[in-house]
Amino acid sequence: MDLNIIKDIPVEIDEEKLARKLRISRGGAGMSERFHRLVQEAIEIARPKGAYRPVSFDLQGDDGIVIDSVLLTSRVLAVHLNEIHRVFPFVVTCGREVADWANTQTEVLERFWLEAILDNILMSAITRTGEQIISTHALGKTAVMTPGSLVDWPIQEQKQLFTILGDVETAIGVRLLDSFMMDPRQSVSGILFTTEIDFQTCMLCPQQECPKRRAAHDPDLYEQRYRKK
Repeated sequence: MDLNIIKDIPVEIDEEKLARKLRISRGGAGMSERFHRLVQEAIEIARPKGAYRPVSFDLQGDDGIVIDSVLLTSRVLAVHLNEIHRVFPFVVTCGREVADWANTQTEVLERFWLEAILDNILMSAITRTGEQIISTHALGKTAVMTPGSLVDWPIQEQKQLFTILGDVETAIGVRLLDSFMMDPRQSVSGILFTTEIDFQTCMLCPQQECPKRRAAHDPDLYEQRYRKK
């Protein structure tokens, strides 16, 4: 099945909130004006996109699934998919256009700001892509896992995920590097699936200082839910 492409995604940036986070207001009016200019230029240039496939799969033992003859190895993923039959591999990006523009900026402080601005553009794409998958396929409660978010599903599995998705670079401009990172850097890949229980990978991650943490770490969860009996 071909990739489903999501584009024409509106970009939403709370400029005041982001400025406070970056402590820009302390730099005076000149700094605020520079930041405002960058935000507006980024919004004008940005073309965030998403791509996904609805696919069926087979369980592979206790710690893997097979999609289109491609093996994904993760005990946590296999446990969550034990009673469902379809998943949604995806890639979402801030967009090649705004990433290439950001890379032309040479001023150190502005490049630092642009990292945060592009992160916000990516969040708009993640939100819209998730909403469209859920509404298009009439899904209920969902969860997401991304390669590299847990030791259980390492970043090297990006290669298998991109094999399943197909020509993502032609579709939405995202290229998988030899390091298994993505270009543009503000891109996210993973698998969305339905679930009856609340789940965030943060619940299994002990890294307390992560700025993107969305749920508290539960040190007992792996033993209770995922350890092989």
